[in-house]
Amino acid sequence: MASKRNWGIGLMALLLMSLILVACKKENDVEVLPTLANPNVVAATLGIPPQQVIDATLTARAPTATSTPTPPTIVTNTPTNTSTSTITPTITPNSIELTTTAVYAHQTEIGMTASAPPTSTITPTPTHTNTPTPELPSNPKPNFTVFSSSRAGTDDIWAMPEFDKDAKPIVLATTSNEFVLACDPQGQRYIFDSDQGGDRELYLGEYATGQIRTLTDTEGENYNPVWSPLGDRIAFVSTRNGDADILVMDSGGGNVERVTIAGSDEIFPSWDVLGTTLYYSSNRDGNFDIFAYDLITTTETRITDTPDVDELYPAPSPDFVTLAYVAETLPGSPETGAVYLLNMTTRETRPVVTAAGRVEMPFWVSASELLVSADLKEQIAILRVDLASVQPTVLTAYSENRWPRYCYIPTAVFNGLAAPPPLPTFTPAPTTPALGNSGGGDSAYTSVEQPDDAWIISSETWIADELAFVVPSTLTTEPISGFLTDNLLNLTWDDDEGAHVLTIALEAIRGALEATIVGYTINDFPGPAESVEGFDTVVRDRILRNSIRPGPYYLAELAITDVNITFTYRVPAQLAGSPPGQYTVGPVTPPDGWLISVERWTPEELSLLASEPDLPIGVDFVEGQLRYSWVERGESVVLLTRIETVGGDLKLTPVSYTIGSAEGDLEEIQDLLFRLREGLLLNSVPPGEFVLVRIAFSGVNMELTFLIPPQSE
Repeated sequence: MASKRNWGIGLMALLLMSLILVACKKENDVEVLPTLANPNVVAATLGIPPQQVIDATLTARAPTATSTPTPPTIVTNTPTNTSTSTITPTITPNSIELTTTAVYAHQTEIGMTASAPPTSTITPTPTHTNTPTPELPSNPKPNFTVFSSSRAGTDDIWAMPEFDKDAKPIVLATTSNEFVLACDPQGQRYIFDSDQGGDRELYLGEYATGQIRTLTDTEGENYNPVWSPLGDRIAFVSTRNGDADILVMDSGGGNVERVTIAGSDEIFPSWDVLGTTLYYSSNRDGNFDIFAYDLITTTETRITDTPDVDELYPAPSPDFVTLAYVAETLPGSPETGAVYLLNMTTRETRPVVTAAGRVEMPFWVSASELLVSADLKEQIAILRVDLASVQPTVLTAYSENRWPRYCYIPTAVFNGLAAPPPLPTFTPAPTTPALGNSGGGDSAYTSVEQPDDAWIISSETWIADELAFVVPSTLTTEPISGFLTDNLLNLTWDDDEGAHVLTIALEAIRGALEATIVGYTINDFPGPAESVEGFDTVVRDRILRNSIRPGPYYLAELAITDVNITFTYRVPAQLAGSPPGQYTVGPVTPPDGWLISVERWTPEELSLLASEPDLPIGVDFVEGQLRYSWVERGESVVLLTRIETVGGDLKLTPVSYTIGSAEGDLEEIQDLLFRLREGLLLNSVPPGEFVLVRIAFSGVNMELTFLIPPQSE
């Protein structure tokens, strides 16, 4: 009996010692996250400066209002539940393979940069060894882009089916700012954060009733809501406990639970497509890194660990493969940033969207498309990016636009929204460009390595035979034809010596159009180089002369196919004021050899031609007509104008002109119409004869097709 009692006491002591050892090991694991590389050593090797911690929790405020829209009535009710319970996470340590590269981005236009070096390659230990096929929730297909815009003077919530011209406000208020909208996956309700009560709180709106009620009202602020895919919960950021934490609550505002308790700032939450995991950014180690929290297992996993580079706005893809996020492109510089993709299987990281300024706030439209907010310098725009074709499309045309979301909104609900107030198009102040030199040739044309933000786009498409029309007659008196092959321009002609082929390479180099003779043959044998010397420069100058007006230019793109060459230039807008008689209408049936010149105009570019320094004028397209809108002496002014070709001439005819609710005197706007017509001609074709043969509208531009004689000398 005594031996059994001693054996039991020994067993209990052994168990107690084991528990103590396990507890110590678990405590040590929580405090120390093992890595395969020392971050301090890596940072010192790369020469990365100390991190500047930034406050990334707030959205930029709006500029001065230019119009006065009518806000909806915001009804304030007591929230369903203001108590907060706590979800206690178990932090699971991971072995992390860390490599850090400093990325320095310098781009002046929107670009897709798939080959840039990665900021980090992270390999967290997977939580599960098997990945069962998930069951996706069944929700209506999203159909509207929702975003926050300051176009009406304060930040408000807007929605658009495709492009900005059809956008309508969902929440519009003149005395407060509304920032992030979270969409009910079933399209019945929405949540947004607003500072209408003095600090940022969450509000719940219903499409059917139009009612808006307060969802949170606590100490601190509550913002950045995201609705779970199942529609049952809302995740958001709250500072009610001092620092910024991620909280979740029922979609009606009850059962509030705290997810993060790290004693640091956790911001920008997003759900995975199953609604079981939250991704967010945390600055618990100084800079912002990305973490994931599994709500089922209550475990937190670290996704990135990149010292001195903030990584924000995590967004998991709908196919469970990729994580999109934003990382600084210049360490310690929060004004820089690009969208990166982290492959969660291979752990490869690559940048995909960069711009003149910071790109941020990615949101998945599909497994191959993203919405982002991009600082284009002239405006902050919403872009839709096709990752398969690496092409961005600019969706917005006004002021500052942020927080894009792709939501399902019943079409009947959108059609029932109030029409937007008159809005002037944002027009940047012109600045003096820094001119470069195109390296010889016609001194009337000088290239720049960086175009001014306010310069317009001029795109000219040439077939090879059109280029042959502008070859100087000193080369040959025989007819010349052209063809394109292997990205080269070939000019051919026959004479007594035989068959000649002159091959010229055309390139865009640092904004300049460059031409180089790469071959010259007679009857397939090398011809004398001195007989064609200098013709590459002459051909280049003739292309410029028949594409754009003399002065500074920036060749943004040169695209060559087997059929044609398209030159896309950025040039300063030429404003009206030139002497009359520069342009005359040519014969309705021009002679052979005239060139086709197609010029596309966006509303923003048309606004540059019409606006005065102290009176920005907005332009948009309405059923094949131009609509101008501006605010003058507190009144909304709208001018509707028909643009047409009559006998080959360009004509603008006013249809209606209103000041407030009254009709205006059409004689008052004749000067505006003159400025626009002259500006269109000045920026579309060279002085001289022209025939306007076609006017066409798309959702984003107006296209003018001219016939003009070639400018040879």
